[in-house]
Amino acid sequence: MQSKTHETLYRSLLDITARVKRALGEDDAQALMRLAGEHRNVMVRLNQAGLSQDTELLDLVKEARDQVHEVVAEIGRQRDEVGRQLVMFEKKKRVSAAYAKNG
Repeated sequence: MQSKTHETLYRSLLDITARVKRALGEDDAQALMRLAGEHRNVMVRLNQAGLSQDTELLDLVKEARDQVHEVVAEIGRQRDEVGRQLVMFEKKKRVSAAYAKNG
């Protein structure tokens, strides 16, 4: 029974992670917020279920870990890009303001 619970939760985590990838690609902030809540719920349930000793779940657990790490890396890349864009926007704004004062 415990193995089935863990398997179901890890499959849910994989599904949520796939939907997060899609939402990131579509810049869908509302979907990301909803998925963050779903992810949190699955993680709480995994924590409550405790550690599984079923070695047959190892590949599934590794796949989930790898997919989650991939999404975390993509979120980091997008965050960095948004930061760069904000810096460029501020620089352009300052240049425009300087020209407006001198013009």
